[in-house]
Amino acid sequence: MKEFKNIDEQIEVLKNRGLVFKDLDLAKRYLLTNNYYNIINGYGKYFQNNTDLFIKGTTFDEVRSLYFCDKQLKQAFLILSRM
Repeated sequence: MKEFKNIDEQIEVLKNRGLVFKDLDLAKRYLLTNNYYNIINGYGKYFQNNTDLFIKGTTFDEVRSLYFCDKQLKQAFLILSRM
């Protein structure tokens, strides 16, 4: 099992992997209120090459936007499936 990392350590790991942060405070708040594993491991992979490194220039906002879009689509399909 991996050792728990606080929010600053999580951000540092992501920076070391090449993820760009335009607004650190926003990113910290978002990661604190949403699941790091779901966002980064679930959606970050679409912005990585064959390693754990992010494609040059990839921003946290791009990963967050994909996560948010997918979450909204899932909710919409759930509503439609109940009709």
